Amino acid sequence: MSLALVALEFDALNPTRLATFWAELLGRTPDPSGSRLPGVVEPDFELRFIPTDKPKTGLHRMHFDLTSTTTED
Repeated sequence: MSLALVALEFDALNPTRLATFWAELLGRTPDPSGSRLPGVVEPDFELRFIPTDKPKTGLHRMHFDLTSTTTED
């Protein structure tokens, strides 16, 4: 079975600002659709910024969204 990294998600007080920052830093494009969470579009995987109103009090927790190449996997 093979797996592929789809996205990394981060809680963010200002998700649009973070998406813009990381897009510029990585030479990518922020998601312009408005239908998805503020994020940075792939070529290889997405960075997603989840809106929160809670200030950061510890380390970022990572949520790995993995997918397989076929339904049999």
